[in-house]
Order: sequence, then structure tokens, then C-alpha cells
Amino acid sequence: MLVRLEVAPVVSIGSMPFKINSLTENVNPIELREYLAACFSVVPPPLPEAQAYGHVVRFARSAEEFIRALDKAVLGLSDGPSVPGKRRVSKETWVAWVDQIFDLVMHRIGKNCNDSLAKMIPWT
Repeated sequence: MLVRLEVAPVVSIGSMPFKINSLTENVNPIELREYLAACFSVVPPPLPEAQAYGHVVRFARSAEEFIRALDKAVLGLSDGPSVPGKRRVSKETWVAWVDQIFDLVMHRIGKNCNDSLAKMIPWT
């Protein structure tokens, strides 16, 4: 689910009420990154792929924890937007991925091709 820009100014919490099971344990929660990029407080389950964001989200392992985490997120809204969360995902863009892949390709094929190939790539 993409965060709709017209909704973002009124919504401040991204909830992810996934029931933890063998299917969801293998999910890559893209919306977690979208919520963080929109400066939302995020309440996800402790999915393996979400663990790297533990310092900028409030994990919920049960329905009770989910409700408590939402309450804390609402109370924490007075602190302002989740800027640390936005910073955490700021480098996770398609341009950053392409740059990383480009660097790997350049390293693999050698520096001799850098100049001619770099001229074909507009962002280098």
C-alpha cells in the first residue's frame, strides 16, 4: 500500500496488524519503509525483515501489545514527526539501488570501461 500524499498530513501512525505465522514471517514489509518515509510512527509485528528498524518503530507481538503500542504512538505524536525513521529509510530509494548495482558492475568489469559506460548513464 503506497502512502497517499493527500492523506499523509492527517495520518500520523502506520499500523501493520499482521498475525504472525509462517506466511507473514517471510514477508518483506514494504509499507514499513513507506510509513517511515512519510514520518509516521509505525507499529509493526516483530517480523524478521522489520528487525533492522527496531530503533525507530514500536513492535507489537500480540493484540494487547498492538493496542498499547498504538496508544503510545498517539501519545508520542506531541513529539512531532518521526524524523529518525525518515532518516533511516532516506537512502533506500530506487536511485540508491541503481547506483549500488552500477558500482558493483563497474567493479566487476574493471575500471577500463568506466569512462565509456559512465557517459551513457545520465546520473554519473
